[in-house]
Amino acid sequence: MTHLKNFDDKVVVDAEVDSGSDAESEDEELIDDEKMDTMEKVNFDFEAFPPSPDDADQVNNLLTQIFLRTDIDYDNLSKAVVNLTPFGSVIKSAEEFADEDNQDCLYGISSVLPLTAEKNYGIFNFLTSRAKKNADKATSEQLEKLFKDGSKVGLVINERMLHFPAQIAGPTLNALKEDIKAEKSLNDMDNFIIIVKIRISDEELKKEKSEDTEVSYDNNEEALLFEAFPEKFPYFQYPVQSDVENTSKFAATKKDGITYRPFRKVCLLNKNQLLHFCDTVASAL
Repeated sequence: MTHLKNFDDKVVVDAEVDSGSDAESEDEELIDDEKMDTMEKVNFDFEAFPPSPDDADQVNNLLTQIFLRTDIDYDNLSKAVVNLTPFGSVIKSAEEFADEDNQDCLYGISSVLPLTAEKNYGIFNFLTSRAKKNADKATSEQLEKLFKDGSKVGLVINERMLHFPAQIAGPTLNALKEDIKAEKSLNDMDNFIIIVKIRISDEELKKEKSEDTEVSYDNNEEALLFEAFPEKFPYFQYPVQSDVENTSKFAATKKDGITYRPFRKVCLLNKNQLLHFCDTVASAL
């Protein structure tokens, strides 16, 4: 069970930026990072609580940040995540900071949901179809095999509101590591998938070799996935610009005149790699 944890940090309130629906071109509709300076900044203490059934709708909202407008069964997926309680944690305002406006607001979630070929909420078809278009043959075949050999696959959920401080990831991922080690039903699970939100500039997209492409991470700590391991692990990335409205905070953004396009990076990890990643983030933040 995840213990309560306190966080004291300055938070940029997550809100949509008015980018002008009457813009004459796509570029004019892009969210400019400099506009983030106009967003409200507030101070809060935060605590991690075990998920409850009442959190399902807000967990649903956070999960859509990963998969966006797709055929995922979000309702049953979010219910399955909260039904894992006391496994995992959700981030809310500490009780002494809660008021009528934010007492039930959920700012983040950390968990691992077991998936099988029979029960995967549409995630299997979704990922394998993206892999066939965007992954190399070996990675695509490995992903497909994961769901066909009868084994369980853990979907790692490390999600929070955009622009929420990364410092919260250290304690939450450390708690997730302890939950994984203590949960007996995960003892025989050695395959995990984490889907990372990234952005790639138009200049980087022009490079011929995708492995040379530099990316930015919506969750900064997830960059440590590619710094923490001496060996490489299978992954692929796919574009999501067509899956999100131009005015969404998850659409393309513009900074210093450079456009950054949204992608998702799908990483296939074994248990040791996942636990090492959690340790690395906990030590760094």
